[in-house]
Amino acid sequence: MCEGFLFLFHLHGRTPLDIYLHMLLSGMIMATIMAGLSEVIHTQQPVYALIRNWCLLVQGTWFWQNQTITLEPDRSISSINYACSLWSRMGTFAGHALPGSFFIFFGLWATYHALRRFYKRRAYELRLAQEPTSKYSNRVSFPLECERTGCCNRKQIPLDSWLKAVTCIIGIIGEVCTGFDHNWRFVHIGNAQHSTMFATFGLSGIVELLISYGMIKTSIQVEYIFCFVALLCEGFLFLFHLHGRTPLDVYVHMLLLGMIIVTIMVGFGEIACMNQPIYTLIRNWCLIVQGTWFWQVGAILYPTTSWMPLWDELAKQSIPRAVNLFCYHLLVDFAVILVLASVMSFRLGCITARFTGEGHTGVATHMTRPVHTIEENVVEMQEAETVLYAIPNSTEQTTVS
Repeated sequence: MCEGFLFLFHLHGRTPLDIYLHMLLSGMIMATIMAGLSEVIHTQQPVYALIRNWCLLVQGTWFWQNQTITLEPDRSISSINYACSLWSRMGTFAGHALPGSFFIFFGLWATYHALRRFYKRRAYELRLAQEPTSKYSNRVSFPLECERTGCCNRKQIPLDSWLKAVTCIIGIIGEVCTGFDHNWRFVHIGNAQHSTMFATFGLSGIVELLISYGMIKTSIQVEYIFCFVALLCEGFLFLFHLHGRTPLDVYVHMLLLGMIIVTIMVGFGEIACMNQPIYTLIRNWCLIVQGTWFWQVGAILYPTTSWMPLWDELAKQSIPRAVNLFCYHLLVDFAVILVLASVMSFRLGCITARFTGEGHTGVATHMTRPVHTIEENVVEMQEAETVLYAIPNSTEQTTVS
């Protein structure tokens, strides 16, 4: 903490580049402290120790990087942007709609599958389902579960992780190929910034694939580390790419930064309470809000059709209007998740009513866990092995007759 205060208050009279180089270090110091506090509270969770030591490694490598950057006494905004690998202005409505669509898709995907797993387990606990179902556990990636009659024979396909990795790799290739001028010099800083963002989320998807297929024998919670890395990079990019913008442009991006911070904080709670779906729902609600707000920012800054209103980016009243609109995004996106959860809960209620109407009274009206069966013991042993050390999807589920 003393290190953070010293960095924060010794920057008077420095060049903008020098200031922002040290501000990035201050941000990593804050992340280290947060991870350390969580490590003290949850001493049995190794993921917090990994995050804290990752932050320390980043500080060390960034100290070395600072020595290689020439701190010229100019106040060039482009130098600041390049040093911070900032996510520059995407410049078009489509440039905001594309990443927004990905956030919406992955948020809705995880929300649906988290609720599906939770209610499948609840149905089994109420003895409404004969097939043993493992306990609910939070995850970043929710693989697609194939049916027994399908060609996959009950295997899990990490479709969301594949999409994340492949689309980010394609994005990196496209940004790099279009970043050169006619002399084959890489001069478009914006392309380098976009590639940085694609790389962080692409790495998260690749790690999820390696864990899902059992190529990395580690805790399933390692997924969260790389998810936090991607979100933290996204937060830094948003925070330091607002120089020279209009007030409205600055504030609509600061709202996105706020949602990124909330997402990371909720993620820490998700790790601490792995069997509580509420944290997963809140985290993915934040992702959906980021996605819909990306679309809204594109419509505010780069209206493409006549029905999109023109905003005065210098007017004071534009800022409270934008914040008010952001609150409606919070409400509408929350309502979407609430409707989805209500529909699944209603389906469980219908199954309960049909089950009790067939003469099985008193069985499905309690919330007590049923007596352990041999099949359930097998499922829970496999689940424990999957959580502690991810096993390949090719492993078939063992059944005992």
